[in-house]
Amino acid sequence: MEEIIKRIIEIEDKAQEIMSDARAERDGLDKRVEAKEARLRRKMSDAADKRCRELQKTERDRLGGEIARINARVGEQLSELDKKYSENKDKWVNDMVDHIIGA
Repeated sequence: MEEIIKRIIEIEDKAQEIMSDARAERDGLDKRVEAKEARLRRKMSDAADKRCRELQKTERDRLGGEIARINARVGEQLSELDKKYSENKDKWVNDMVDHIIGA
């Protein structure tokens, strides 16, 4: 009988050892999974940041070209106004004077 109890205790000890090893393996696996998840999150975040930078550059380039075209058009319009002013200023002044004094 004593031999049976001794054998049961040995089996229990072995079972506890197996459970302890299983818990340690599970904990190690959990840590590896967490580390892999962190790496994947960093990788995805880096990829998203890179894509955002690329989109910002593309938009900046596109808008820069559009702004340059607008500035060129405004410059042309200002040149036209300056030309018309230079060509007509004396006439406009005379017309205003005539209108004011009722000629």
